[in-house]
Amino acid sequence: MEKNTIKKHFFKWLSDGINDGSIIFNQAGAVVFVVEEGLFCLSPLIFKQFLRSFQFQNVIYSDVMKAVINELFFLKNNRGSFVFTYKVHSLKTKESTIVKGIVLYNIDQLKFKFDMPLPNNFLKIVN
Repeated sequence: MEKNTIKKHFFKWLSDGINDGSIIFNQAGAVVFVVEEGLFCLSPLIFKQFLRSFQFQNVIYSDVMKAVINELFFLKNNRGSFVFTYKVHSLKTKESTIVKGIVLYNIDQLKFKFDMPLPNNFLKIVN
């Protein structure tokens, strides 16, 4: 499958999913969070979840990652990587967990039907 086709499907799926509530975000158990830097997506979980929603032939999550991640929409860290590390603080356990993912900073392209909420204060960037 062509990269542009995968990319279109992914961004439509992400936008539609957040708009219709099928992709939970900004709460415990979610794979997408609003952070100060943009929209933080746990990786590779977001891509695996996307593939479970579609029946693409011979496409694995790394194919989706390669098709979707680029400098136009995703931030790079100070080491030149698209992968960011965040610390998630839990009110329930009072402990912190480290998670990795990508940050979509050009979120206007997703055409959300509502204004993005304020950044989740329980996630703080580590790198």
